[in-house]
Amino acid sequence: MEQILDKWGMPQETERTITDREKLFSELEEARENGYAVNHGENIKGLHAIGAAATERSGNIIGAFSVTGPKNSFTGEEREREIAESVLEIVDEYELEILLA
Repeated sequence: MEQILDKWGMPQETERTITDREKLFSELEEARENGYAVNHGENIKGLHAIGAAATERSGNIIGAFSVTGPKNSFTGEEREREIAESVLEIVDEYELEILLA
């Protein structure tokens, strides 16, 4: 990760873009703990997203699912949590389908 950041940097796309490595690593840790990541307009102003990775038994990532929309569709922690739960349900179903295939 450090090598990627050293090579590409952390250019600011919007006023919400994370440009501090410590903050980025903290956000990544939170995403690992939650099982999903949230984008609050970090790369496109006013566009929010919630995404989660799908993995196979070995832990290898085999895909990802996300929901993207305007900021007002993601208003409030409760709404964000509802969307995240929906995304995680889709990921679970996909992983089960892959497992049973």
